[in-house]
Amino acid sequence: FKEATAAVLRQKGLEFRSAKHSAQWATTLEQYAFPILGSIPVDEVALRHVVKVLEPMWITKTETAKRLRGRIE
Repeated sequence: FKEATAAVLRQKGLEFRSAKHSAQWATTLEQYAFPILGSIPVDEVALRHVVKVLEPMWITKTETAKRLRGRIE
């Protein structure tokens, strides 16, 4: 997942309006997703993994969780 994310961020970097936006994507993925999903091959990431990432933050950081869900997708 981590390797695939790096490739996606390189590609999406062309779409971002600012360096800040790009950094936000990278930071949220690094902080919340990589500890759980980082070493899992993309084709093996399951709903249970994504729930494990999002569940702890869903109530307290709802907007961040929503954005992160989209970034993981």
